Amino acid sequence: NCEQLSSLIHELLNLSEIESGRLSLSLASCDLTCLLREIYQHFVPMAKEHGLCLNKQISDGLTLVADANRLRQIINNVLSNAIKYTEKGQVVLRAYEQGSGSTACTVIEVQDTGIGIKESDFDAVFCEYKKVHKVLNKQVDSTGLGLPIAKRLIELHQGSISLTSTPGQGSTFTIYLPRCSKNTGGCDGSSQTSTHH
Repeated sequence: NCEQLSSLIHELLNLSEIESGRLSLSLASCDLTCLLREIYQHFVPMAKEHGLCLNKQISDGLTLVADANRLRQIINNVLSNAIKYTEKGQVVLRAYEQGSGSTACTVIEVQDTGIGIKESDFDAVFCEYKKVHKVLNKQVDSTGLGLPIAKRLIELHQGSISLTSTPGQGSTFTIYLPRCSKNTGGCDGSSQTSTHH
């Protein structure tokens, strides 16, 4: 209960900062491959506790200009959500680069074999305080803020997130992140701070 309350307070503060425009991104060159592999290792025990297999398909040498702490928060939110709502099977964390030159972006996918989501509920997934998995509400501790916050943080990085899902078969959340934000003034990897109002 204490952990759940602490998580709720933290997420409410995050949401308040985002909505008021007070949240700042500390942008710098980030070794995404290393970051994702660390996150994967962190979630292996959680997946095992749920009787799931957690797999990874992460390309080598992935880098981008981003706020590493916020990236970690984004992936943590999406990955923990996938594990919570998957009763059997597996969850896959996948990352690779798509495109080239100025159009290059990094793609991060979290794919699960969970209960799936109806297309009519796709928008609700990213709305604050809404839960589309009513059948599991009594079994899953969730504030309903993880995915909405992840979406907001992705958009602050000039990225986007999409969802594909089939009820009874699973879901895939796909995150698209530019190698550098258009607001950073360049991709030289130097440390920069971007404040959004």
